Amino acid sequence: MIKAREFTNQAGVQPKAVQGLAKMRSVLRESIPAFAAAENSAQGAEHFCHSVRQDLQRRRKAQRVGQADVGVRLGLSQSAVSKIETGKGDLSLKTLYLYAEALGLEPAVVFVPSALSMESLLPASAALNSAFSSQAAFAVGAQIELIKRVSECVTGTMTGLVTEAKELATADG
Repeated sequence: MIKAREFTNQAGVQPKAVQGLAKMRSVLRESIPAFAAAENSAQGAEHFCHSVRQDLQRRRKAQRVGQADVGVRLGLSQSAVSKIETGKGDLSLKTLYLYAEALGLEPAVVFVPSALSMESLLPASAALNSAFSSQAAFAVGAQIELIKRVSECVTGTMTGLVTEAKELATADG
């Protein structure tokens, strides 16, 4: 997803066309739930990719390996490795695997229920909102928020545990 800030000049001013597109996106988000959902999914994917890129960079630096060294191991230039880490280059699953392997790691993918799917486990919140007071609606909202946070924590914990297990297995082997 192209971000408006990518088209901001040195004075911090966006061209009118970019401003118009941003306004149109805002109107679409507010008026079309499917558009808002698609944008939320795209933002989630961007966040996920950014996290993976940061983790690769952090692990490379922890091993005191330079981008040029990783590039040699991957058959890429230092510039290409930099682009992978900064989000300007391709990060396919194959690239992720090869990059991790170049650092002596093996990536592990863990799938957990999303916060959205967890919401469906709760009683129909729309029915509660109309049937009960605003306090009940607030309580349901708080439950949904708690489920989202637990899902995020579980994802982070599982990813960390898998990574630690792989590192221990590599160290023992």
